Amino acid sequence: MLFENETIDYGTIPHNADGNREFVFINNGSKPLIITNATGSCGCTVPTSPKEPIAPGAKGKIGVKYATDRVGAFTKTVTVSSNAEGQATKTLTIKGTVLADEKPASTPTTKS
Repeated sequence: MLFENETIDYGTIPHNADGNREFVFINNGSKPLIITNATGSCGCTVPTSPKEPIAPGAKGKIGVKYATDRVGAFTKTVTVSSNAEGQATKTLTIKGTVLADEKPASTPTTKS
């Protein structure tokens, strides 16, 4: 299992922005690749993985959704378990910073 990127950097994103990203991989083995599990390091990181075997030479995707309602910097991992020989688990990383909502400028009140 060979990933195009093992880290996805969200960069600086707005509060409640789209948190969906994809890790693309290729089955570089000689047998069908079966993803048995994909687990996020916390409840704010929800991965999805293919249910069907990935044929040798074919591409697959591990989807990940980060909860962008959490403000601040983040670094989270997704652990992928499979039947890949010599690499039964693979750890992928997502990182970035979610900005806080800008507070509207307060308008001074004038007394009459």
